[in-house]
Amino acid sequence: MFHFMRLSFTFSYLYLLFTFLLSGGSILAQETLSFKSIITSANEKFTEKDYISAKTYYEMALRIKEDDAFSKQRLSETIELIQKQLETQGVFYRYLDQGDQLNREGKLEDALFFYNKALEIFPADKYTLAQADKINKTLEEAANRKQNYNQSMELGDQLLLSQKYEEALVQFNQASTIFADESLPKEKIESTKKLLELQKQKEVSFQQFITEANNQISRKNYQDAIKNLLEALAIIPDDAKTTALLEETRQLLDKSNLYKEALAKADDAYEKKLFEQSITLYQNALEIWPNQPYPADMILRINQSLNSEKYLKEVALKEYLAQANTFYANQQFEDALQAYNKVLEIDPEHKQAGDRLTEISFIISQNKAKQQNEILFAQFITTGDSAMSAGKYEEALADYQEALNIKPDNSDVKIKINNVESLLNKAQALLEKAAAYERIITEADMLLSQNELNNARQRYESAIQIDNTQTYPVDQIKKVDLMLVDQAEKNKANLKYNELIASALKHFEARNLNEARSEYVKASEFKPEDETPHQQIIIIDRMLADEVLSRAKDEQYNNLLDMASSAFDVNNFELAIGKYEEASLLKPEESLPKEKIEQIKLLLNEKLTLAQKEKEFSELILLADSQFENKNYEASLENYRIALGIFIDRQHPSDRIQQIDQIFKEIAAAQALDENYNKLISNADDLFASAEYPKAQTIYNEAIVLKPDEIYPKNQLDKINVIMSDMVKEVELLGVYNEHIAQADQLFNTKSYDQSKERYEKALQLRPEENYPKEQLLLIDESLKLIAEAKAIESRIDKLRAEGDNYFGNKKYTDANAAFDQILLLDPDNSHAQAKKAEIALALASLARENQQRYDEAIADAEKNVGLKEYKLAVVSYKTALGYKPDDTFANTRISQVEAIIQEELLVLKTEYNKFITAADKSYNIKNYDNAIESYLKAENIKPDERYPREMIHKIAQIIEENKIRELNSAATLIASNVSKRFTFEPVDVIERRANYILIKAKNTGNSAFPLIVNFGSASSRNGGFVLPIPASEEYNDFVVRIGSQYKWFSEDNTWIELLPENGEVEVSIIQISKGN
Repeated sequence: MFHFMRLSFTFSYLYLLFTFLLSGGSILAQETLSFKSIITSANEKFTEKDYISAKTYYEMALRIKEDDAFSKQRLSETIELIQKQLETQGVFYRYLDQGDQLNREGKLEDALFFYNKALEIFPADKYTLAQADKINKTLEEAANRKQNYNQSMELGDQLLLSQKYEEALVQFNQASTIFADESLPKEKIESTKKLLELQKQKEVSFQQFITEANNQISRKNYQDAIKNLLEALAIIPDDAKTTALLEETRQLLDKSNLYKEALAKADDAYEKKLFEQSITLYQNALEIWPNQPYPADMILRINQSLNSEKYLKEVALKEYLAQANTFYANQQFEDALQAYNKVLEIDPEHKQAGDRLTEISFIISQNKAKQQNEILFAQFITTGDSAMSAGKYEEALADYQEALNIKPDNSDVKIKINNVESLLNKAQALLEKAAAYERIITEADMLLSQNELNNARQRYESAIQIDNTQTYPVDQIKKVDLMLVDQAEKNKANLKYNELIASALKHFEARNLNEARSEYVKASEFKPEDETPHQQIIIIDRMLADEVLSRAKDEQYNNLLDMASSAFDVNNFELAIGKYEEASLLKPEESLPKEKIEQIKLLLNEKLTLAQKEKEFSELILLADSQFENKNYEASLENYRIALGIFIDRQHPSDRIQQIDQIFKEIAAAQALDENYNKLISNADDLFASAEYPKAQTIYNEAIVLKPDEIYPKNQLDKINVIMSDMVKEVELLGVYNEHIAQADQLFNTKSYDQSKERYEKALQLRPEENYPKEQLLLIDESLKLIAEAKAIESRIDKLRAEGDNYFGNKKYTDANAAFDQILLLDPDNSHAQAKKAEIALALASLARENQQRYDEAIADAEKNVGLKEYKLAVVSYKTALGYKPDDTFANTRISQVEAIIQEELLVLKTEYNKFITAADKSYNIKNYDNAIESYLKAENIKPDERYPREMIHKIAQIIEENKIRELNSAATLIASNVSKRFTFEPVDVIERRANYILIKAKNTGNSAFPLIVNFGSASSRNGGFVLPIPASEEYNDFVVRIGSQYKWFSEDNTWIELLPENGEVEVSIIQISKGN
């Protein structure tokens, strides 16, 4: 079924347009439209087989000429053709629906059958072709899965052999995904993961060192960060990023040391109240490490002190007093008089200035009595002295010579001239000296920047010889000396380290292992971060253990030979053979024991019979076994050897002798290991007790290398870590606390109480026992309370003023008057409130007059509407009159009378209203939205005040709006008469097309109705369309078209909709494609 709906969401009159299956539908048209042009358009659509649009035009033609036979005939033919079209579509859709249902159930072959049946009707239908193709591909994919599985397994095995574990894991996972129940891929995945884990362990260790280094950098613990970075590079030596980070960290360590040194100097100057110098030093610290809060805060604090009024007055007083005394000393009495007056302006009680002022005034008054020559003489002397004081010696010399011209015999003037000339000579010498000084300082600074420390120091000393009053070269020499000491210490340490390493290597090559070990231990103390000494110590410890075993073996061998020789001397051949056998087992490469054994055996063979040997052998074996079981290894070894001397080819004593030898070796090795381990633990414990924790850490770690399973050294290391961490945290905590207090004090002094409070609270959290932040917080709370109270009153007045002004602006004079009364309670002198109250009094009087006039007008208008039987308008006017006189009896009576008339009329319309509402609800419930809208509109026309019809219309519109899937236009677009406008969009999913609606919001910009032709199509062709009647209305109207019922909309990938207004201009604000629910 194909529907048109046009809705006005601006509560304007709404029209509906229905197609051939809706009874009673019609298209409104205007007689002004040309019958001939409509028939022409209809015939064109009919020829193009656009039967739906043709039907619309034929119906419009019959509205103009109801009896036109041609139009009737063609309309009948068009309806028949549409019905046939729909029947064919119905069969197609039934096959398509069956195919879709079977496809969803997974019955692919059956679904394919019905898709093919549908294609027999519409062979080019894209959706059906796509579904059939999808099923064929699915069946093909099943056949390919096994092949893909085998390929993934083979490729995974190849990657595994190439140690590309992650890539192999991808292939095995892919194979497992293809056949989830196969066990082989899972086994391969597990084994590959283990290999990958082993590969990653090294990376994890590396990353742990990097992470710890970054943490230490963030805590500014650069020394430990460098150690961790070196550990990381030991794992992955060529890692460029880590190497770069190591270099950066070393630079940060140097920078941190310089920064701390600069702060220490600045703090020292600040404590000595050398404020100008301390500012320079704090600025030096900021140049080393910018954006640090502490030096910036200190500079701000010092500047505040320097800029305080009291301080500035003190500085100014001292400057003026010094100037005045200088002027006085130089007999520049006028200048001195002004300077002493400035001193008294600052401090009127200043005694020296007052006394001098009196004295100078007297001198000046006396000098005025002198002759003009004396005055002129004094002037030259004064100006000469001033020039002299200002260092203007040439000007002074000229003035003194003028004075000498006046008094040629004045010895004082001559002395002054001699002094000036001397000073001029000295000044020239000083200029030359200063130039030489600056040149040498520049050379020294250049040498220092090039790290030529000794040469730089010599140049600074030369600068001091030129000018020993300058502090800069002295300070630079101190700096150079510190650098030289540091350089010497480093060179000394490196030299000592290299000497110890060389000495240790020499001892090692000479097999002096204990001496070599001692040298390596000393070397490790100079460079704990260097792994070479630690590794060599471990190697030497192993070699020492081997030497202990070797010496024990030699000693045991020689003792056995001695015992065998002694036994042989006293003819105890059995014992001699046993000892020689033991010696031969210890050193199989030695021939002497073997030769002695052969010699003794010959003797024994001559003396003992076989029976005696058997008896003696059995007794010895029985005794030796008992001793062996009781772990009396030395006695059992001796008896086994004697027994083996009787029967050299017996296996049991030989096996037991080998067992005992192995036991002795293990005992000796364990003893050596215990000895070294205990020595290390003892040394480490001593260092721990002396709080030398880093050295203790190193030796505990060496002990763990010897005995990895021992708990004690690990526990000690944990203790050291905790102790050192606590020490760092305490220092960091105190630093952070002081920073918070400094920042809080600064904020408090600038009355930034909220920010200051936050800083004090943070400081108190760090050190709860401190009283200072608690006291400051109490002061802040008191200050904030006073500020809040003042602000509350001010805010209340502002709020009341705004309310009063708003009420006054809205002519709510009573409310405005009350608001201004409250302001005057809070502020009795508030001029704004007083002025407004006067304005309100005038406004209320004027309002009373206006209300009476408007009441009279409203009553007259109401009576007029009653005469015209416009009862609702009359009620509105009576109620308007009540707005001006709320208790008016006449208006209330007339309202009751007119409303009774309205109720009588409403009773007549109620039945018809309910009939349309019932029909509309029924259509809504079965989702027949177009019929529902038509009935709701008819009901609304009967009872326009009822909200229900309009609410239901909006509800239907909302359903269509919520299901929007494409938005082609969302802004007002003007389309000229007989000019087409195309709007493009992405094709709608074929599954959604059959339930599609098109929503078009349009209005007529002219005075006559006209048809709006709507076409749609794809990139290659026009596929269909419909015609909308545009009424002669200035308001927007919304058209809803069920486009999904057109087969070409469903079957083709449509990408555009085109609008063509015939003989009229249209404005379109919305074009949307939606889907039905």
